[in-house]
Amino acid sequence: MPLNDQQIQTLGRDALQRAAAGDFTSAEAMFARIVEARPNMGQALHLLGQVRLKLGRFAEAREPLERAAQFLPRDVAAQTNLAGCLMQLGRHEQALAALTKAAKLKPEDAAIAHNTGRSLEALGRAEEAERAYDLALSIDHRLLPALSARAELLAARGEWAGALADLETALVSQP
Repeated sequence: MPLNDQQIQTLGRDALQRAAAGDFTSAEAMFARIVEARPNMGQALHLLGQVRLKLGRFAEAREPLERAAQFLPRDVAAQTNLAGCLMQLGRHEQALAALTKAAKLKPEDAAIAHNTGRSLEALGRAEEAERAYDLALSIDHRLLPALSARAELLAARGEWAGALADLETALVSQP
């Protein structure tokens, strides 16, 4: 049975309330119903993918997140959620493409730079990963995941002074 605009708005509002309350299973069913009625509604696709991420169902989240990123090319959250999903699936080259789009939209985002570093590191591109972590830390010098990741890279190269300095900063920043 097709849904009219009013029904979609009501269902969307209810789905958001369920998700906010932590009932991701019900929210997923509601967002899926909206997507079935409006398959090109980027925001509904994005929210469907997000609740599937919350449920830990990364493979099922991928398709709606990919479609959302196509329909919402200037939406940083759509790009970063797609990247996170792809990273969970071990698709780091594709994640880098989404992160590159996100970084163009929001270049001063430390989390985007950090996740870029994570994907680069997973691909064995340690020097590029270190530069990405450096960028993340130039934006937010206390970003614990970037400090820890860079410390690990430095330690792997035997640069103990730099690794210890990053770990010390991490400990002081995050008591």
